Order: sequence, then structure tokens, then C-alpha cells
Amino acid sequence: MGSCQYCTQSLFLPPNPTLEKPIISRSCIDESFRSSATTTASALTTPYASDEQDDSMVEYQPEGVDGGMSDDDVFPQRLPERLSTLDEVCAFMVIEGTVSVGVSGTPSPARTRLSSSVSHLSPGPATPPLPNFGGTWKMKHCFGDFDAFMKEMGVGWALRKAAAAVGYGVNATFHTIKQDGATFCCETKNPKGIFMRTFVINGEEQDDVDPVNKKPLTVIPSWDGTAIHIECRVKDGDDMPVTRRYLEGETMVVEQTTPKGISVKRLFEKA
Repeated sequence: MGSCQYCTQSLFLPPNPTLEKPIISRSCIDESFRSSATTTASALTTPYASDEQDDSMVEYQPEGVDGGMSDDDVFPQRLPERLSTLDEVCAFMVIEGTVSVGVSGTPSPARTRLSSSVSHLSPGPATPPLPNFGGTWKMKHCFGDFDAFMKEMGVGWALRKAAAAVGYGVNATFHTIKQDGATFCCETKNPKGIFMRTFVINGEEQDDVDPVNKKPLTVIPSWDGTAIHIECRVKDGDDMPVTRRYLEGETMVVEQTTPKGISVKRLFEKA
């Protein structure tokens, strides 16, 4: 005999000296646990194969108790071939997954399915909401080896020096973004002019144009967690830097990494 740690209801359990986890009665299984059980009810209600026993019933005993025991030593209940209702599912989760349930003798598929289903009842972490980058942003800082970055991209010495002389656009570069669902539109304004790019964040290939040299590009915009991840290559040509745009607090970060692994970051704040 044992008693529920919450309501002190008397519960029948077979002798099991290794039982150290708290015992919880069926009536004390809370709603969140029952809700979690719902997600695995369909898996638990499929037919179980018998294990050298009757085709329609499988006898259960606590894990840790050696097989070959008498009928008086095992659970008096018998598990039907099908658990047809959520109540029946919860009835066999009375110890809230803290004690495994085993089959007398050699383990069967029934034991494996039940124990693995119980172990996955805990809900995973909540998915964070996708950010909206809408608004006008001003570039305030930059980090990384921009000279090496631009050199790998084929930018000549003179233009690289000119870019360094103006701080690579710090305090002179603005992004005005409009984001409507999966549609993303970014207007870039810097000393070179105004450039517009629009794409759909859907993980599919899309046509684009390099705003500087007007070369046709192929881009694949997708979500990487809460970051916009854009793979890019010259159409029918070489790969271009991968761009990731994400938020760090109130700061928007635009990070680019070349095919050879040179990474630069531009940090923007709301204008």
C-alpha cells in the first residue's frame, strides 16, 4: 500500500523497495498533465503486440522487479490491447512518468512504446515570436575586418580606402524597412545613393539585383530562429556573403559572412 503525496488517498502498489519517487493518485493528475497526455493519446491507443501472453492483454509490473514473479506480486490490473480513452491513458500514468512501467519477463514493444511516450510528455520551449524590423534605422557602429571583406568581394584598393575614410558608413547609412507578413522591403540610403530591395521570407529562390554593380543575383531568404537569413549568389555564378539580420535588445544587427568566413557587423539604432 502507498498514499498520494497530495490527497493522502490510499493506493495499492506491489512491494518495490527501489521506489523513491513521489506517488500521485489519478485524481490528482492536474489539467496540464492531462493536456500533455492528449498529445500522445493516439500513440498509446494503437494495438500493442503481446509478449508470449494472451493476444489481447499484457500484464505489467514496476520496473526493477525481476521477471518470473507470482501473480500476487504484479499489478492486479491488466493493460488492454487498446487504450481507448484519455482516462485509460491517464490511469496508467498515475505516477506522472517518474516511475517506469515494465512487462513481466522479457521487455515487449508495449513497454518500449509506453515508457518512451511518457518521457516525451513535457512540452518543449515556446517558440519566440518573429520580430518586426519596421521603421527607420541609423547605422551607429561597425565591427570586423571590412578591408579584407571588401577585398574578397573584388572591391579595388582605391574604393576600399575611400570606404575606410568615411568609417564604412557609420552615422551616414540609413535603413528604412517595411515588413508586412513575409514581405520585407528595405530602402538603404548612404553616400553612394538610395537602393531598394524587396523579397519574401519563405525559403525559396528569388531574383534580385546587386544595388552597386547591378549584377543579377539569386537570393534565398528564410527565418533562422528570430533572424532573417539570406543566402546569396551571383546568378549562375559565385556565392556571395550570407546576411543575417536580427535584434539585440533595441539594436538591429546586420551580419555578413563571406564564403571564406570573413565576418563583419553593422549595428543600427532607431533614428
